[in-house]
Amino acid sequence: MILLVVVLLAVGVPVAAQAAQDPYQLPETLAAARRFDEAEAAYRRGLRERPNDWRLRLGLARVILWDGRYREADKAFAALVAERPADDDALLGYAQAAYWSGDFRRARRRYERLLEVDPAHAEAKKALSDIALLSAPGYEVGATFRDDSQPYRVSMMRAKVSYFSDPLVRWDVIGGVGQVPDGGSSMASVGAGVSATFPRVRSRVEASGERFRFPDGFSATLGEVTLTRTLPAQSALVLSARRTPLLGTVFSVDDHETVSQYSLSWRRDPAARWLAAVGAHSLDYSDGNRGSGADAWFVAPVFERDSLMLRAGVSAAWRDTELDRFRFTTFRSEQASPGVWRYTYTGVYDPYWTPHELKEGRVVVVAEIPRLKIHADAGYARDRALGFGPRTGAAPNPLFIHPSMQERSFRPWRAGAEITWPLATGIELRARYAHEVTAFYNANEFEASLVGRL
Repeated sequence: MILLVVVLLAVGVPVAAQAAQDPYQLPETLAAARRFDEAEAAYRRGLRERPNDWRLRLGLARVILWDGRYREADKAFAALVAERPADDDALLGYAQAAYWSGDFRRARRRYERLLEVDPAHAEAKKALSDIALLSAPGYEVGATFRDDSQPYRVSMMRAKVSYFSDPLVRWDVIGGVGQVPDGGSSMASVGAGVSATFPRVRSRVEASGERFRFPDGFSATLGEVTLTRTLPAQSALVLSARRTPLLGTVFSVDDHETVSQYSLSWRRDPAARWLAAVGAHSLDYSDGNRGSGADAWFVAPVFERDSLMLRAGVSAAWRDTELDRFRFTTFRSEQASPGVWRYTYTGVYDPYWTPHELKEGRVVVVAEIPRLKIHADAGYARDRALGFGPRTGAAPNPLFIHPSMQERSFRPWRAGAEITWPLATGIELRARYAHEVTAFYNANEFEASLVGRL
């Protein structure tokens, strides 16, 4: 036992002596292994003995930065830069703290300062080039065509030109024209928007407004305001209010109804490995009707090989509307037996869909390879729908027709694909196709757009 203690002491003393002689080895090794919490603790232990040690202070600031605590890292590097204004390493970390947090305005100034000290600094040059590309004027020109089994067709072309007054403020000019069958005139819109990012409070505000002309010639002011607050775990909280036209049914052509939607949602960053979202909204229709709803979905990787990513998950939704906009149109009768006729009734949503106590659950599958994403979901739904009676009668024509709310179940599903293809430097083609089956129609939708930088 005594011999074992002697051996341990003999081994431990040189190790402790070596650690005392080289206070950098352990924290730098831990940082290189991305064990940031342990590296930070080791740096802080070293700084208690050497509070003014530049290498330890710089290493601690870097570990805080790499751990994603950008505001704390910003303060640490600011103190280092104030002490040594021409130090390349301190200036680089100071610029990275702004760049990685999304504060491109400050990042640009700091990288320019670094280039003044070191004109050949490669990372500073690349970062400034990337910031310039991100804040270059851009455009998007797109077309959408939708047809369904009502039957009903809608076609729309839209264009947007964007300009950055600085790397965090974008201004948009928006315009569009469209057509629906039997419309008195073409649809048209013109408007503008602005998007401003505030990295210090991890927020972004987006607002847009446009004057929209309906197919019947009526014009209305539409728009949207969205506040996004970035949260930990690669997520964000989104609060929005928007007013949009209702042009989803055959009978909407002769109306000019709109809906104001107020929503609150939480969602994961689309670039994250597992994705999720939870949201709730309320609807205020221009004809006095009201509605509400909630959604939740989750998908996670289930298979990865080379460039293929396969995700799977589930989704759930709930919808309800106060007043019904489904109305009777016609009936068909057939003789079931002598003296007994069976009636079949037909109705339409006029001018928009009104779900009642709709509850649905779906299984979701998403496959992704570079430039291509394929999506499919399917499930089971129940709701209450307006029906008509009586079912049978003694004559070819029913003596009376009465409406009643009835329980209904159906199996909604949707499938589609999206492709992104670079055509030239700064120009990209995006195309999407989707087929959707709901309780009252089947629809096909095509969309294509060109996106580029000027």
